[in-house]
Amino acid sequence: MNIRPIVRTAFTLSDYAAAAREADPTLSREAVGVLWAQYALETGRGSACFGFNLANVKVTRSQAEAGVPF
Repeated sequence: MNIRPIVRTAFTLSDYAAAAREADPTLSREAVGVLWAQYALETGRGSACFGFNLANVKVTRSQAEAGVPF
């Protein structure tokens, strides 16, 4: 099992916008703003974002052992 160290990884708005546009070049400026707002709400503007996991999705040990990708 591949367990990564717990490291806080906050993004600036410009970092987030660049990553979002690279992932989907069709996103409008407004769409990126909505995504940023959701990220900021869910992670306290990055204070609770770990390992670049923008949605803070969790996988249990049993799921990881069963091969669930994370």
